[in-house]
Amino acid sequence: MKLFSLLALLFFSVEGFTQTKMGHEAVEMFRVLSHPDVQQCLTNENLDLINVEIAKTSARCLGCNTYEISGYRRSIDMASNEKVFILIKGRAVPGVFRTWIQTYNCKVRDY
Repeated sequence: MKLFSLLALLFFSVEGFTQTKMGHEAVEMFRVLSHPDVQQCLTNENLDLINVEIAKTSARCLGCNTYEISGYRRSIDMASNEKVFILIKGRAVPGVFRTWIQTYNCKVRDY
């Protein structure tokens, strides 16, 4: 029993450590980029980017966030002149039983 409680304590402490180690912003970006709507948008794009910048804008409505991800396409080992903008707009919509469902729209533009 002592071994089981020690293993459970180690498991939960390591799991909590990894989440706090990444930071709230990294966990939030992982959840946004792993959302099925965003994954579907990004599947056919060549997104091998260098010098990536991420900007987040929050609005007053519930779940209204805009993420702008920009970077340069990688050409062999260097950055090319082609800049890519990924715009992800999130919004929470009412669901069943007074819950909210997060939805995202995604656009990829090349410059």
